[in-house]
Amino acid sequence: MKALIRPTLPRRYIKASSRNRTQPRPIATLRAKYHLDLPWYQQFVLYVGDLAHGDLGESIRLRKPVIDEIGYRYVNTICSPARRSRSR
Repeated sequence: MKALIRPTLPRRYIKASSRNRTQPRPIATLRAKYHLDLPWYQQFVLYVGDLAHGDLGESIRLRKPVIDEIGYRYVNTICSPARRSRSR
């Protein structure tokens, strides 16, 4: 999924991201971090490899691992119906 989404991210995000930090990183560093400097098929291979290891990447907005955010919300989703069934 990352390999499919990354190319669709606005290129302006990388420029804005590098400007909004207290220690701005060069754009080339961000492109390398997100593998935007590689062809799409190499990005896809890296994505599948990361996915096989349970690495869904880092949230751009929250700057936390995506798997942690999914896990947090998944627990709440599972617990919510259990709470409702007990209250009836």
